[in-house]
Amino acid sequence: MKPANILSYDPEADIAMICVEEGHAASEEHSWGLIDRDRDTGQLMGFEIWNASTVLPVEKIDALRDKSRGVAA
Repeated sequence: MKPANILSYDPEADIAMICVEEGHAASEEHSWGLIDRDRDTGQLMGFEIWNASTVLPVEKIDALRDKSRGVAA
């Protein structure tokens, strides 16, 4: 697996995405979003937070927006 460290926020979908590893993942759906784990090892690869603007502090959403635009937060 390759390190990814991708942080983003999609305001239209209201989804925050945190990717820590790239590769082939299996997704586990939860009421709040998804957890992606390596299919073979179960290691955490990333996750999505649905309805992010209602569950994350506004400063975290703003920081993710800045990272999505390529601006240091």
